Amino acid sequence: MNTKMSSLSLHRLTPILLMFAVLAFEMSTDIYLPSLPEMAQYFNVPDAAVQTTLSAYLLGFALLGLVAGPLSDSIGRRPVILGSMTVFAAGSIGCWFAPTMTGLIIARFSQGMGAGMTMVVSTAILKDIYDEKNFSRILSTMGMVIALSPMVAPIFGGKIADVWGWKSCFFIIALVASVIWIAIVICLRESLSPEHRVDHRSRFSVRLLLETYSRLLKHRNVLTFSLISALTYGGLWAWIVEAPFYMINVLEIKSVDYGYYAAVGPGAYIFGTFLNRRCVAFYGVEKMLFYGLWLMIMGAALTLLTTIYW
Repeated sequence: MNTKMSSLSLHRLTPILLMFAVLAFEMSTDIYLPSLPEMAQYFNVPDAAVQTTLSAYLLGFALLGLVAGPLSDSIGRRPVILGSMTVFAAGSIGCWFAPTMTGLIIARFSQGMGAGMTMVVSTAILKDIYDEKNFSRILSTMGMVIALSPMVAPIFGGKIADVWGWKSCFFIIALVASVIWIAIVICLRESLSPEHRVDHRSRFSVRLLLETYSRLLKHRNVLTFSLISALTYGGLWAWIVEAPFYMINVLEIKSVDYGYYAAVGPGAYIFGTFLNRRCVAFYGVEKMLFYGLWLMIMGAALTLLTTIYW
């Protein structure tokens, strides 16, 4: 009876804990966007130096995300996610106390490392405890909730920075990360079966990891779709890091109001996701990808013309 209740609790609590963890990662980037110009003035550094805090986060996210899956196969999901959440929480506290821009960049890199590992292991945990149908349903639900973060976090961040200053944004992330870490310590159990861990214990190695990724990159389809994703998100992040400076310094929008303008992009993203789910069954993946890329090209061209002639 106790085992059955424990299993039921695991199924109910795990997606909630992981969803809040991923929300914390999203908020750690979005919440301080309205404060970027103010931070440049505070540290007396060029705008590009403040923008590096976002690049450092994404670099840490990408690098450690590559090893999280194989590592969790070898030693288990729980140790990896506890370690990665510890790194994220420590990085969040470091952002709050950072005395210099260099310190802030290093702390943001630490945040990215913890977030990247946790994101990968979170997906693996859900696949461990749910069948394919329920896994897809829960992942879709989490995605819809998480997609709201880029809309809400800049508005929220602009308001609290206006009252308590930009460092209060990092204080909130540090507090949320610490609470989530405690919740994971108390509630999250190992989801990987002992048999699976024994089978994979000797398989993790850097050499094997590099060989695997090397083989993947030799496949034309993998490389093509990876480049599409990379260029898409690269353009998106280029806009994210530049938009606060352009809107606040050039268009003279108040930082407290920046979040409302920033919400347009995520809103369009959510609408596009909804439209894709409706249309992909009729037009197919390749046509929808073609239409989506053309919309992106047109949108980028219109944005460029607007910034030149506004």
